[in-house]
Amino acid sequence: MSRVAVGVRDLGGTDGTGRAALVTLRAAGGAAPEILDLRDLVLVGGDLPARVYHAAAGLRPDDAQPLVRRVAAAAAEAAGAAFDALVADLAPEGIDVAAVAIDDTASAALDVPLADVLGSPQRALAAERALYREALAAAAEERGIGVLRYPDADLPGFAAAALGLEADAAEERLAAWGRTVGAPWEPAHRDAALASWLAAAAPRP
Repeated sequence: MSRVAVGVRDLGGTDGTGRAALVTLRAAGGAAPEILDLRDLVLVGGDLPARVYHAAAGLRPDDAQPLVRRVAAAAAEAAGAAFDALVADLAPEGIDVAAVAIDDTASAALDVPLADVLGSPQRALAAERALYREALAAAAEERGIGVLRYPDADLPGFAAAALGLEADAAEERLAAWGRTVGAPWEPAHRDAALASWLAAAAPRP
């Protein structure tokens, strides 16, 4: 069974939108890295606010907590279902999801007291970003999929250095993937593809 990696990126870029791009890539045997799957994921829908800490900004912490928990539970369920679906789609082809790459932005934001988060738009933004990233990371780990954290700042430069590539070579590969995949090929998809390349190239434990 061949092993692949998945890169994850928030479709809102620096915002916590409750929507993510998942790009699955295979890089093995000296062949050119190949994108096997690209899908967009909605982690929170219906009547639940994706920008939950902003939506709860006018509430007391005790009143806001149930809403935050509902959104976190919905995100966890959607993340788990997304990985289950991806694994099920790839398994008939003899493909195993070995790793997921998720950026390490703002994970500590969930350790801040809720009252402080609700009182600060900047902290609310960081907490929303962290909530969805941690839901995806936890869902992967629960399914035995390794999680690779990558730095959010200057991902193209970090990836090129980690992969031993010139910046132009990385850009050429991204452009080639974009031509192969077609629309949509947004910045989030490019970043997710780079992240999956990092995870695919990382040594296996």
